[in-house]
Amino acid sequence: MTEYITVRGVVGTEVEAGLTNGGTQTANFRLASSERRLEKDQWVDKSTNWYRVEAYRYLAQNIVHSLKKGDRVIVTGKLRLRQWVREDGHQVTSPEIDAESIGHDLKWGTAKYARNVSRGSGAQADADAVARPVFAADGQPHPEARTSAPGSWDPGEGEPLEGEPQDDEYIAEEAEGPMRAAG
Repeated sequence: MTEYITVRGVVGTEVEAGLTNGGTQTANFRLASSERRLEKDQWVDKSTNWYRVEAYRYLAQNIVHSLKKGDRVIVTGKLRLRQWVREDGHQVTSPEIDAESIGHDLKWGTAKYARNVSRGSGAQADADAVARPVFAADGQPHPEARTSAPGSWDPGEGEPLEGEPQDDEYIAEEAEGPMRAAG
């Protein structure tokens, strides 16, 4: 059975971008989630839980362009408990989240949303997506990668998405300013 969870926390590491052997875009980072309680008029931090957050395809691309270490975020996805044995022989269980949605926690600040642009679906959209690489072979953002910027949608280039975006329905479009490199 797959458990879905939502966790609020802080991006604890720089985002690492990469590619699977099959060429799928990936991004991952560690998420720290700490319990805080008000005790005698003072906030006290309790234990911290650490999660490895993994994302794929366009969510991975958007994470690379949007998140950095120290950002407060909300992550929703499938919880997976990975068991492995350390070099010293101890068995360890590590919680991982296969992210389906990630956003900045607006309790702590503001954000400016920039929607990705739809190119439709089908063979032409797939060809356009392949023609605009997001990651280089070393897993770092490709120098020619482009992402959407506010106001960059051109009605002649397809329709904006209606409702919830689907990974295979949109690709990156032009960005203003430098792209944030991972790691």
